[in-house]
Amino acid sequence: MSTRRILSELGITNQDRTYPAQLARHLRRHGLETTMLTSSTYCIAPEWRDLPKGALIDRLRAWLTSMPDADTVWVTNAMHLLFYLEDGGTVAIGDPSGHFVVLYDAAASEYSVSDPFPTGLPDRDGLYAIPKPTLLTACLLWGGQVVSVKKP
Repeated sequence: MSTRRILSELGITNQDRTYPAQLARHLRRHGLETTMLTSSTYCIAPEWRDLPKGALIDRLRAWLTSMPDADTVWVTNAMHLLFYLEDGGTVAIGDPSGHFVVLYDAAASEYSVSDPFPTGLPDRDGLYAIPKPTLLTACLLWGGQVVSVKKP
């Protein structure tokens, strides 16, 4: 199944945002076994990690219902996860981890970063510059949500 086909079937253009659970749900509908792996607090609170699936669905439903006017990425992400779980999807919840950085300036090919975490990496402590592609790769790699797909 090609990326173009998936995006077409989901009605997504190159201007739209996509969500891991949205993709996982779509792949399940095409007969692929999927599991959402998350260590992000984007849509699952850490204290929910040991809840049975039904209770997790109830918590997500209650949280979404309590925010009827919210139009945020968090709400949309949680909504897609709820639909995925209701359709029979599974989720594995890890420990939330990671840290944040502040981008405070940009040049043609790099960002200036303020990083409060003592990374111990050479030239990556405190204030430093980082190439734009490197930062993008780190965001994609460490975003906290992954869709695991197993062929039938």
